[in-house]
Order: sequence, then C-alpha cells, then structure tokens
Amino acid sequence: MINKIYKTNLESCLYEELIDFIKIRGIINNMNAGELLWREFYKDKLTIMKFVKRIMCNIELIFLIIKQFPLSVIEIGTGTGALSAFISWFLPTVIAIDNDKEVLKRAKLNCKKFGRKVNLVVADAFNLPFKNNTTAICFSQGFFEHFKDEEINKLVSEQLRVCKKFILFNVPSDRYPVKPFGNERLMHPLEWGKIIQSNSLKKRFVSKIRYSKIDIEAIKYFFVKRKWQGFFEIIGVIKKQFERDK
Repeated sequence: MINKIYKTNLESCLYEELIDFIKIRGIINNMNAGELLWREFYKDKLTIMKFVKRIMCNIELIFLIIKQFPLSVIEIGTGTGALSAFISWFLPTVIAIDNDKEVLKRAKLNCKKFGRKVNLVVADAFNLPFKNNTTAICFSQGFFEHFKDEEINKLVSEQLRVCKKFILFNVPSDRYPVKPFGNERLMHPLEWGKIIQSNSLKKRFVSKIRYSKIDIEAIKYFFVKRKWQGFFEIIGVIKKQFERDK
C-alpha cells in the first residue's frame, strides 16, 4: 500500500507518469531515496510513444548536439538509450556508456529498435575507458544532479579529458514541480554555474548554464495545472578552450 507521502507525490505527477511511478514506489516504498533501484526504473520496454516523448522532452539538447555535426559523441549514463538511438540517425559515431550491464542490455534492445548504430560500453563515468580527445562531444541527460559538488567536478574533468570541443548536458531545475524520483538535486542555474566554475580546470573551459528555452513538460504542466512556473530544465554548455582560442 502506498503511504501518504507517495500519495502526495502521485497527485503532483502528470498523468502519463502515474503508472511507472506507482509500480516503482510499490516495489521499493520502504527504501531510502538514495537507494532506489534505477535498474528497476529502466527495465520496461521503450514503446514508440515513450521514445517520442523522451525525444520531445530533450529536443533542445539534441538540437545543440546535432547542429555541431560532430564526427563522434559519447553519452554518459545512457539509461534507456533513447537519445543515443535518435542521434545515431544524424551522426557517424555514437557511443553510449552506463555502469550497469542490465541497463545496457535494455538500452541495446531500444537502440536496435529505434536507432541506426550505437556502440554501447559498460564504463565508469569517473574513469572513462577512452583516450584523451577521443570524441568531439560528451553529453548527458539527467545525470549530474545525482552527485555531490566534488563528484560533479571529477566527472566534468574526466569528460574534458575525453572530449575535444564540448560537454553538453541538461538537468532538472529548482522549478521542477514534482518531487524527485531518487537523489536528484534541484538547483538554480547560478548554483550549477558556481559548482562548474569551482573546477580546478576552469581556465581550460568556458561555461554557460541557463534555463532551457524549449520545454514540452513545462508547457504541458501549464495546460494541465493552469499554472506557469517557467521552464523546468537547465541546459549546460561547457566549451573546451585551447591556447589559440584565448
């Protein structure tokens, strides 16, 4: 039975998220938020409707990636693999990593169903198995917000080592109306900017952190709740700098 806290959360969820929310909370409603089983979260098949929704909800991030037309990209923490699957139709080389073999098994099926060719790799984001400057862009969606400040900086430093040009990411913001599923940190863009700029390698990059300009979920929330809270997502752009760029 779902307790009062989860009932409150359910009431604030949008309709299409209710079924997954009930299923996951029903399985592990006695667990601490930081111990939620993300493997369970990603175990269901990605239907065409869910695939389209994931693409539409992340269309601004996807556009930022594709418009650079990089020869290769690496997605950090791929989850369902939906973004990499979609992007694989536009770019020559797409690599997607996750540290969970079971999650990657499901992502492999999703990429085969919806994508062209995605190279899936079991890897630790803190110690990527790639040489320096392997790829043009490292990107992630809903990834950085699960870590502490010092961990975020380690992750950024490792991605800076691997990428040649950009780190692109989006994360939920402080405007998000639904209580997080797990250990997400919902912060203002300025807070994210302070964390990124505290990196010891800050002289090697320039960053811009802002609220998204396209947010399907925020627009849908407005029509459902008749309440405008602004766009929910944050877009982060970290551009790697070389001496000739300064």
